Amino acid sequence: MAEYLLIGLTLAVAIIGILWDRPGRYVQIILILLAVAASAASIFKLREDNDDKKFLQLALTSTLVPTHSGYDHFYRDFDTPAKAQGFDVKNFTCHHSEDGLTCFFASPDKSKHGTLVLNKAEVAEMYANQIRSKSNSSFSEALFKKQFTPSVSNEEFLDKAGIVGFLTFYNVSGRFPANYYYDDSFGVKVIWDDAGSKKEVVISPADVSGIPAGSGLDVFRKIEELYRERFKVAGAASN
Repeated sequence: MAEYLLIGLTLAVAIIGILWDRPGRYVQIILILLAVAASAASIFKLREDNDDKKFLQLALTSTLVPTHSGYDHFYRDFDTPAKAQGFDVKNFTCHHSEDGLTCFFASPDKSKHGTLVLNKAEVAEMYANQIRSKSNSSFSEALFKKQFTPSVSNEEFLDKAGIVGFLTFYNVSGRFPANYYYDDSFGVKVIWDDAGSKKEVVISPADVSGIPAGSGLDVFRKIEELYRERFKVAGAASN
């Protein structure tokens, strides 16, 4: 309805301006004001439409789930930024779940390690770019450079710490755990079944506060190391 009104108003101003040979001063002022109002309303409507399109695009993107071959494309997109960080791009391991993915990087001489974590939204965005045949190079580079300040009040950080734990468990045991949970009261916990009983490993708020801020590759590597140590103690590690 708003669009029809704007079209009608614009058309009326144009017709009056063309057919009325010598409109009075006040009529001219009214026509100018109507034209300005119609233009302003059209610009406002255009901005609203663009916002709606962005919202719908984000909503649709968040529902995308990559195929297994889609994940393989992601891993190739990591080659350039990983190489720039000094990592071996021929020998790195990545695992994924419905919540995100984790890649374990190391330099050729194993003296440097880094852990890259993507949550569900970041995976979906990369997959959307892939579907549109849009390069993921700049997005991947930003992921490798992203900085984190570990905090139990940062939900993005806690979720990624949970994804690291979930997929590190798979890396060390060859099977997926039952789930992971996080909350600012207890930190992050990964739960799995062991011969009919429940076991868990927790990364506590004290653990989180002991990790210095810095590159996400370094921050989540430290989280990964904590998990590996505790999975081993809990008897979850098979390698």
